[in-house]
Amino acid sequence: MASLISEGGAKWVRVMVFWKQLQPKSKNEWEKAKWEYLSNLMTTMRNHGLTIDLVVTEVPRWANNAPSTEVAAGYPPINMADWDQFISKLVQKLEEDEIKIGAWEIENEIDGNTRTGYREHPEKYVEMFTRAVPIIRNAQNIHEQDKAFIMPSGFFNIHYAKEDIIYWLNHLPKDYIAGLSFHTYGPDDAQILQYWNKFLTARNDAGLGNKPVWLTETNLNDQPKGYLDPEASQKLPKRIDAFLQNGAQKVFWYCESNGFWGAGILKIQNFSTVPHFVKNEAVFSAYQEMTGVAAKTPIKGDLNSDGEVNEIDRDILKSRYLTNDTIADIDLSGLVDATDYLILVSNFGESQ
Repeated sequence: MASLISEGGAKWVRVMVFWKQLQPKSKNEWEKAKWEYLSNLMTTMRNHGLTIDLVVTEVPRWANNAPSTEVAAGYPPINMADWDQFISKLVQKLEEDEIKIGAWEIENEIDGNTRTGYREHPEKYVEMFTRAVPIIRNAQNIHEQDKAFIMPSGFFNIHYAKEDIIYWLNHLPKDYIAGLSFHTYGPDDAQILQYWNKFLTARNDAGLGNKPVWLTETNLNDQPKGYLDPEASQKLPKRIDAFLQNGAQKVFWYCESNGFWGAGILKIQNFSTVPHFVKNEAVFSAYQEMTGVAAKTPIKGDLNSDGEVNEIDRDILKSRYLTNDTIADIDLSGLVDATDYLILVSNFGESQ
């Protein structure tokens, strides 16, 4: 898979590390198998010349005591020492496995509607970010640059959570912020550029005008999909170029192959900004190479009576999510330095 992404012209890959997957039960347990899976993925990506943007996200329920009726990831940890321990452990593992990180994002979309705990107590995220940065900065031999490039959570809800975003931009320590991350979705370039410009205004008003902004998630659909139809695919170069012309330092295209899971551990997002989509058989060959899973694949949303993920035959998966009708070619050759754009978003673990 990494070779296909690299050959497609990618330079960066965005990988999400879910705290709740690596320490699902307590701070004293570390899911060795899941870490090895993630470590192998990142090592392979880096060996193929891809730089990693690492997103650390989703607090486990044991650490934040979120109400059972609420999404656990919507709450910050109660005891910040648990957070410190996790970040330290993650950094230690990266050092041990000699994995280099190009950029960090501390949490993801904390301004979302389900992130109740963060929005009710925004100061808690300020504390999380402030505590994580020195631990990451002080780590040895894990940074692609001379020092760590660290960004706060990717923000997206500028229309409905503007006041929360403004709070965070004004209260996060400025000297800890290397850049900012923003997400926006939808088919209307003019509308989403309005959201983008509102975010840039909030950045400038907070005295962060010198901080670069990466568009780390965008898509032509309101929600990420596992494909682009031919008409939408022709709009991709325009979308990327529009954001570059409006101040984005990097544009990360997000296209999730909904339900495409690897052994219930690794969620693979499709190859959406490759100048030409990888066709079905190549996708499955790469998937098999990376995961060792060939014949059957767990599919999110197909649960048995015990709430466990059923296994679905490869042919069914292929027909449901990766048919020729849903895969289109995209030509990015007209863009300046198109090789800097993200090809793949790989999420480790579940997002819910």
